[in-house]
Amino acid sequence: MSPSASSQPSDVPAPTGTGSASTVPSKAPTEGPTSGSGTPSGTGTDATPDGSASGSPSTSSKPGASNKPAPSGKSSPSQTEGSGKQSPSTKPGQPLPAGSVNCAKVKCVALTFDDGPGPYTQQVLNTLESAGARATFFLVGTQVKAHPGLVKAQVKAGMELGNHSWDHPNLEGLSMAQVRREFSRVDQEVKSLTGVTPRFVRPPEGALTKAQKNTLHRPLAYWGVDTLDWKTRNKQATIKAASQAKAGDIVLMHDIHPQSAAAVPQIVKNLQAKGIHLVTISELIGSHPKDGVGYGWGKRP
Repeated sequence: MSPSASSQPSDVPAPTGTGSASTVPSKAPTEGPTSGSGTPSGTGTDATPDGSASGSPSTSSKPGASNKPAPSGKSSPSQTEGSGKQSPSTKPGQPLPAGSVNCAKVKCVALTFDDGPGPYTQQVLNTLESAGARATFFLVGTQVKAHPGLVKAQVKAGMELGNHSWDHPNLEGLSMAQVRREFSRVDQEVKSLTGVTPRFVRPPEGALTKAQKNTLHRPLAYWGVDTLDWKTRNKQATIKAASQAKAGDIVLMHDIHPQSAAAVPQIVKNLQAKGIHLVTISELIGSHPKDGVGYGWGKRP
């Protein structure tokens, strides 16, 4: 799911705090060629937006806190198709899971997986659960339709669900109404299965025009570390790339490739050995991300 652009966008502030991640969005299409430049518009802002909440207080300083989700109750409705605007009371998003940590106080990294669910998703889930780790899965609607049980398993395991469009088109060539429908269909399908609606969206290939980004009224999840697993299809290369993540980084991988799934156990082991908590994007960013902002990093202690 990401574009090929090896340098950080010029309008993106450099990360602050401990170390910087690799450049924001850098990758070519994962599922066949698409049109457009593939370079996100104004993506990858640093740190937590001013005035955003810091997330749930830390309940543990040990990497791999409990991964059981907190009771969700009734979830928020999904985004409507009309104007795309949402009132504050209807913002989508899963509740932070029980055992959430405060990533402003401890080292955190958000592992993210695109384009699923698929044949290797359960393998990734098993690895994360056994290690007490959490991650965010950016779902494609057609895959949700094909594997509804895996979507339910992701929520049960305490993972966060993100929205990666219905059928992975290049959104830059679509009208705003079509873009909203790409995301609203996923929202509706996921909510009908799980009772929760994804908070973050991730455009396929990272491609979204500035006007689309500003009109969508959703927070956007990009990345600070691109493993290029879609390209290398190599277990060791993926382990090396992901294991270099630093506190605050969002790491891009895919759960549709067997080599990526096979790399996850060692990635988790390597990062946790450095005292890093593996968390969801909502934990890393905070509970009130800003609409129209493309996040490539989250909080750092």
